[in-house]
Amino acid sequence: MKGTNVLWMAGRYLASRRNPHASFINWASFAGLTAGVVLLTVVASVMNGFDRELRTRLLGVVPHVLAVPPGGAWDTAPAAPPDVLSSHRFFAGSAVIGVRGSVQPLLLYGVDAAARGSLDLVARRMMEGSVEDLRQGGGVLLGAPLAALLGAVPGDPVVLVVTLPRESTIEPRVERFTLRGTFEVGAQPDYSLAVIDLADVQARGIGAAGVSGWRMQLADPMRVGEVARTLREGLPPGWGVRLWTDRYGDLFRAVRLEKTLMFVFLALVIAIAAFNMVSGQTMLVNDKRGDIAMLETMGAPTRFLVQVFLVQGFAVAVVGVAVGLAAGVLLAWNAGPVAGALSGVLGGSILDGTPYDELPAEVLGTDLAVIAALSLGLCFLAVLRPALKAVAENPAPALHAA
Repeated sequence: MKGTNVLWMAGRYLASRRNPHASFINWASFAGLTAGVVLLTVVASVMNGFDRELRTRLLGVVPHVLAVPPGGAWDTAPAAPPDVLSSHRFFAGSAVIGVRGSVQPLLLYGVDAAARGSLDLVARRMMEGSVEDLRQGGGVLLGAPLAALLGAVPGDPVVLVVTLPRESTIEPRVERFTLRGTFEVGAQPDYSLAVIDLADVQARGIGAAGVSGWRMQLADPMRVGEVARTLREGLPPGWGVRLWTDRYGDLFRAVRLEKTLMFVFLALVIAIAAFNMVSGQTMLVNDKRGDIAMLETMGAPTRFLVQVFLVQGFAVAVVGVAVGLAAGVLLAWNAGPVAGALSGVLGGSILDGTPYDELPAEVLGTDLAVIAALSLGLCFLAVLRPALKAVAENPAPALHAA
């Protein structure tokens, strides 16, 4: 029965229009809270989308684990841990490419063009030609943006310059190739990667310009540390293990840091809206001072009165957070069309200069839970003090004033 009375009185106070100023502040706080939750949900989802796309596109090209045998020999394949999806012979080095006077430094990958799955993502994202074309010998694949920057098209001759270590110096080696095709994965390799066949690496004697080993792709690249530990335990002495995190770990840490900072900044919007509720609730408590005094003299327990104002204030927060989450999820699910409409209004794509065709977004339940818990926690703290203040003062002056 007490619970019903609490809800009834809280509902009456929530619908009260006796103090328009207090009602306005409460509704403004509701609007600010809802907007803050919407922004936080959408931004977190878009950051998740960019992280997913970066993971898919970049880590679909680079080796997750590179097991390097002594002397770069490929005679024996290492035993792959259970989480390894594929293992192929591989070469990675650095080079400078030249096309009709234009030069560009890049990474040089050597893959087994005859093996299925040796470079899956590149094979699926070929714009012209195919990975199998490298089997003709003397061919190279470039990212389409890099080829455009160099002014090269399939069939053009290109020059690759690599450096080979000698006893006391290094020797530059100039090798001539033919551009066989272009790819576009939508990430950094489009601008900094050349792919040749392993047969060319061996035939031209340029293996010393980089490292040779076994490229391993994992089911979950984020677990590369655990897989590497298992792999090292089973490798013979002299083998080395290189991880994708050695080169690109800082990039992913920067993305996570950016998401965290954006989350904190937008959480401040929610905090401001939540603590604006303090003013509205305080004005409501002052307006109901006579009611509180009468209820106290009639024997209403302190706990009952505190619960009334807590429920009344917290109801605004619950509805605001629920509406904000629903609207934020809806916008995140339609981030592509919304970004397209915004681009139309602005007269240019907001994704210009990026490798993305549409704005990526991924809604995670953990993010929604954190946003809801944070928002409701701040709002609870905001309405708690006015609710406690309602029963902290002597009711006698309020009765005389009434």
